Amino acid sequence: RRQMSSFLNQYHISSKIEESERSARLVQGSCVGKLSARYKPVKDKGVKKAPFVVLIGADIPSILVETAFITNPRDEKRLKDGNYIDQIADGIMAGVKRFSSEMQTASIQ
Repeated sequence: RRQMSSFLNQYHISSKIEESERSARLVQGSCVGKLSARYKPVKDKGVKKAPFVVLIGADIPSILVETAFITNPRDEKRLKDGNYIDQIADGIMAGVKRFSSEMQTASIQ
């Protein structure tokens, strides 16, 4: 019984990691797409995997979004631009909506 519980727990964690990675890729792609349409250059640093403390123990798909580096002069300037911030928010929202839609479609099938 303990082995089965451990197996199911590991399976649950594994599925959340895969869902989190899919969510992160959709959000990343959406943010890069939104920003690169209006701002040049936009560097796509990709999706990284790591045991971020703020995400440990989450029982739902979870991502950490880094949108800019305040130590980068160009990023610092952009972060003062309300339109830039809106594009980031729109990109995150579009990626989350797409992920949610895909998850709903998968659960129906």
